[in-house]
Amino acid sequence: MNKAMLETLRQQIAAIERAGWTGASRLGGQAGLLAANNGAAAPAVRFGVAAVDGHLPWRGLPGGCLHEVNDGWRPPRGFSRRQPSGAATGFVAALLTRAGKRGGRPVVWITGQETLHAAGLMGFGLAAETLIAVTASDRDEALWAMEESLRAGCVGTVVGEVPQVDLTASRRLQLAAEAGGSLGILLLPDTPQGHEEVSLAPSVAVTRWRITAAPSAPARGLEKLVGPTRWQASLLRCRGAVPRSWCLEWCCETRGFALATPLSDRPVVPAAGSTGTVARTDRPHAVAG
Repeated sequence: MNKAMLETLRQQIAAIERAGWTGASRLGGQAGLLAANNGAAAPAVRFGVAAVDGHLPWRGLPGGCLHEVNDGWRPPRGFSRRQPSGAATGFVAALLTRAGKRGGRPVVWITGQETLHAAGLMGFGLAAETLIAVTASDRDEALWAMEESLRAGCVGTVVGEVPQVDLTASRRLQLAAEAGGSLGILLLPDTPQGHEEVSLAPSVAVTRWRITAAPSAPARGLEKLVGPTRWQASLLRCRGAVPRSWCLEWCCETRGFALATPLSDRPVVPAAGSTGTVARTDRPHAVAG
């Protein structure tokens, strides 16, 4: 079997699985297998990392679907404000950059904040001219705006910052994403402070992730500078794939993800002939070993 035929079979299986979540029979045969994008299957958003894309049945995040990103940051006790952390927001912004202007359509970001930090989003390659920011006063208004944007058919990607979503609301958002052929991303807070086990509400989201910040590592010779942004990206649930976690970093130059190189943890080896102290040279930050 050649690669082209194998890839075609994979796409067909992925489409059948997608239709199964929302009821292929009710959506009407082939219509349930395709997103509303002139009858064509919505393209997947690829991470650009073989280990991640190869693990997902669609070789990326399928379009015309709802995806869930859970913010792994837990505020300190007594901290009442629950806005998404910089790590989770940056990860979503990076995904939107990877998605690009899907079919020339803009991005809608629905938030409960007064405004989005444009400079921070641009640092991940998300241009301000492609973004429509919507401020919602409460959860119901945010869900309504997200559903209407997904269903409109003129929006490429919709991000919704929502405190919580139940099964009924997630099903409505999934159907709206299919109808409009848009990529939907729910940005949700993690469990309340003090809960050791994470208990996620039922959802029809095609993939569910938890994103936490990971320590960065500056380039060699630039130890005093801040290194690339890193995340611990955990795939919590995905039909057709087992849960898995990756440490990813963002490359501003290529506007792409990459697997982060693990930080080494080894003892310092004394230089030959030394008395057990670290050998010094004229080069900064050089150690023996």
